[in-house]
Amino acid sequence: MARASPHVPANGRLELAQQVSALRARLLRGTSGPTVPASLVTPWELLRLAAIGDGTLGCVLVRLLAEDEDGTLRAPAEPARQLQMVEVALQRLGASHRASDLVVRAPDGRLVWLLPRADRSMVDGLGQRLAPLLDGSRFWHQDAYLRLRAEVGRTIVQARSIADLATLCHAAERQPLC
Repeated sequence: MARASPHVPANGRLELAQQVSALRARLLRGTSGPTVPASLVTPWELLRLAAIGDGTLGCVLVRLLAEDEDGTLRAPAEPARQLQMVEVALQRLGASHRASDLVVRAPDGRLVWLLPRADRSMVDGLGQRLAPLLDGSRFWHQDAYLRLRAEVGRTIVQARSIADLATLCHAAERQPLC
């Protein structure tokens, strides 16, 4: 589902989408899937995204957790459960991102939406849409039904303050969406 930005004319959104799509295609060369592995998102790529967005880059971080049917949170996931939780989340989300968003698969069962030219209302709006789509999604793992729980954080940075993806994710974690 496409989101419109009140601050960018339609032709600007199209140009932004084309530039991000070209970057996504270059990063995903030789691989498939809707998400870019975090290992491919270098500080230089983050600076390019910010430059595409006139110096501003929004980040929405979704941390996926698993809970038992009674609501008890499970211990941090082993790699197989993390992978399964991300796959369940991506199935639930479908095409819920704009062509101008770059969705990154980060370590530890996290998904990161990078939004060039974002403002606070855009990152908050995306986070408010993502959490309800994911919370409560059931999946079967090792002889038990579990439910996803999504914790969402967000931040907006200027190009001059971008260090790397881990630092950007940490900044988003410090600003949880309530």
